Amino acid sequence: AQQFLDPDLAHGRGTGAALDLVAKNIPMMKEDMYIYPSIEKLRELIHTGKLAEAAESAVGELAMV
Repeated sequence: AQQFLDPDLAHGRGTGAALDLVAKNIPMMKEDMYIYPSIEKLRELIHTGKLAEAAESAVGELAMV
């Protein structure tokens, strides 16, 4: 859904880092497509901790306690 927001709106550092990681790993949906591979890739980013690590590294602290 982030792709539909005003591009001039700024994200927080952690949110921006997480969204950048997602954008690098999951293609933007421009037409009908199977979304299962994208969901699985996002699940992997979450469960391996890579999404949290991206946000944590951008803000310099743990995202989850």
